[in-house]
Amino acid sequence: MNKNEIHDLFPSGWPFRFVPCRVWRTYKGGAEIDRFEGSDDPSDGSFPEDWIGSTVKANNPGRENIIEGYSEICSPVDPDAKLGFKDYLSISGRETLGEQHFAIYGSNPGLLVKLLDSVLRLPIQAHPSKETSRKVFGSDFGKTESWYVLGTREIDGERPYVLLGFKEGITKEIWSEYYKNQDVEAMIASLNKIYVNTGDVLFVNHGVPHAIGPGCFLVEVQEPSDLVYRTELISPTGAHLTEEIVTMGIGSSRMMDEFDYDGMSLEDTLHRYRIGKRRLSYGKGWSVDSLLGNNVTDCFSIESLSIDCGVSVPYSPGSFAYAIVEEGSGSLDFNGGSVTIERGQNWFIPADIGEPIWSCCHPEGLKVILCKAPRCR
Repeated sequence: MNKNEIHDLFPSGWPFRFVPCRVWRTYKGGAEIDRFEGSDDPSDGSFPEDWIGSTVKANNPGRENIIEGYSEICSPVDPDAKLGFKDYLSISGRETLGEQHFAIYGSNPGLLVKLLDSVLRLPIQAHPSKETSRKVFGSDFGKTESWYVLGTREIDGERPYVLLGFKEGITKEIWSEYYKNQDVEAMIASLNKIYVNTGDVLFVNHGVPHAIGPGCFLVEVQEPSDLVYRTELISPTGAHLTEEIVTMGIGSSRMMDEFDYDGMSLEDTLHRYRIGKRRLSYGKGWSVDSLLGNNVTDCFSIESLSIDCGVSVPYSPGSFAYAIVEEGSGSLDFNGGSVTIERGQNWFIPADIGEPIWSCCHPEGLKVILCKAPRCR
């Protein structure tokens, strides 16, 4: 496909729907993603994540030769025409990502969003900072992330939970000993256990140990990398991993330096990492809420747009954004035309869309989660 064909099929200023991009992982899940995206036969398996707006290759032990994780977009002109999102940005990044963003990041969106659904506890892990990523892994991005809970389900009678941050009194020496002995139960007991509900938002800074528990259906908004330190040489699914894999080649001693040992009580952990919703604007039949703002991190922000049936709202995210249609259906009108949006779809909203008008036609309303670009400074 040459540049002229791309511009004809993917016109400037238009939003584009992402093709589902399911990614293999070492844990099981995915049925809730199937249901959310309208599958007639939802099931749990080895593809428990859908990557949205990804220009990042998935890093899966044992599958290094398989190319997976890169998003595609659908043409609004020809529904059979698809294009790699990374390829599209290499041609149209300046306009679609915005001049200011492009000046700093080039054609890299600096953002990765995932739908994630687990039926097992994920391995205990942490992620490197930007500084470590640049020095050690040759990446401009670490993996600071956040979770918005789309839904929950009980697995084997257990309430959905996440493990987040060290409890008080856990030192590098203690944590290193647990790792050396592969005392997984002690590792789990070292972390704060937080039961989650639909609508919760949690922030996970680089270095903070964590694990998503069974029954969590999440939107994960993060820096665009797949850099993961793991502490379990045998995963919860029984897969055996080498120290080279779990430490990403830096060795266990250096990996231990990467953890944030600022242990806290459960109450203090919730105060620091559970983010409260904040009303940004509203009118008759609509509202916009901040779920996570730039006061928490420069890496991304998250907003929620809610509209009652029959209401139209002119609202621009103010930057490019990835839009997840959480509930309902409606339309998105803009200078170039109009597209129909519905629950379970994921969209790229370009910076040059102008002043889009969102309308709801569903009796139960329309709700859209907007995952926004990193703040440019």
